Amino acid sequence: MRLAVRTSGEAASVTATVRGIVRDLAPEVPLSAVATMDEVLAGAVSSQKATLAVLVLFAVVASLLAALGIYSVLAYQVAGRRHEIGVRMALGASVDGVAGGVVRRGLLLSGLGLLVGVPAAILATRLIRSSLFGIEPVDPLTYAVVSVLVVIATTVACLLPAPRCPSRSGDGLQGGMKA
Repeated sequence: MRLAVRTSGEAASVTATVRGIVRDLAPEVPLSAVATMDEVLAGAVSSQKATLAVLVLFAVVASLLAALGIYSVLAYQVAGRRHEIGVRMALGASVDGVAGGVVRRGLLLSGLGLLVGVPAAILATRLIRSSLFGIEPVDPLTYAVVSVLVVIATTVACLLPAPRCPSRSGDGLQGGMKA
């Protein structure tokens, strides 16, 4: 049996009075687990808070791994195209043009990933709908922020391997490429 008492004052001051009344009315009923509503609510959501903290940690690690994966793929792609990039530079392509091509290609891959990933995420929210409290399963702001963060991570990941592209100077090609 549970008893809930509403008070306008402090719960601690009312607890002794309620215990006395219950003892007078039913002395055989033991009183245990006396708690304020704030304590009851905190206990009820503590497991969800712990789960949320673990999920946030996993999301951060997954985001870092995704950014590292994007960088790795783009760095590998640039390394595989060094000869092509060297030929382009020898034929007069600018460093900015070559680096821009690397960034464009990475952003194209990122855009395709978002085109597939966002609808897949929307469909996946049906699986976790019961775990969401106080937020909509399909929150446009969340999807927009995540998409912007993916584009930023992709741009940074594209710009990091771009300096590996051979650069032109007055005395020929540099960056590991020889004329």
